[in-house]
Amino acid sequence: MRSRFLTPFNVGLLTLAGVGFFIYALTVAKKGLPSGEGGYRLHALFDDAAGLSQRTRVMTAGIVVGEVDEIQLAGMKARITFRIRRDVKLYEDASLAKRQSSFIGGFYIDVRPGSATKANLADGHTIANVDTSGMFDAIRDEAKSMTVKLNKVIDDVAKITGSMATMVGD
Repeated sequence: MRSRFLTPFNVGLLTLAGVGFFIYALTVAKKGLPSGEGGYRLHALFDDAAGLSQRTRVMTAGIVVGEVDEIQLAGMKARITFRIRRDVKLYEDASLAKRQSSFIGGFYIDVRPGSATKANLADGHTIANVDTSGMFDAIRDEAKSMTVKLNKVIDDVAKITGSMATMVGD
């Protein structure tokens, strides 16, 4: 009688522990760098903040090192305030760029730390080097390159078919 009770009890207890651990792990993974806690705050002015929002990831070398705290209008630009982990050092010549993380429109801020020979950035500093070229400029440049290559292939095909026509005696 006792073993009939203990087995379902143990399974229930193990299930509750598993669910609790899952909820805890999900919460920790989702939070990343807690808003308003730890790290130091920096600012940057972007021409276009479309796709960015609070808690947008800030990454360097593919690793999340911070998140966006707030976005405000500053004249005709977007003033992005973001928090960087204290163990990540950024320097005076650091640079930022908005990058698309997926085809469906997810964005993140890509941080280049800069040179260690320059002074460290402190809390409240504004990063001046912001790449505003955007994704569409890169796509346009790639399309131009592909068009040039395609035109060359078309010219080569025209030469080959012209030579073949001459050989056949058309």
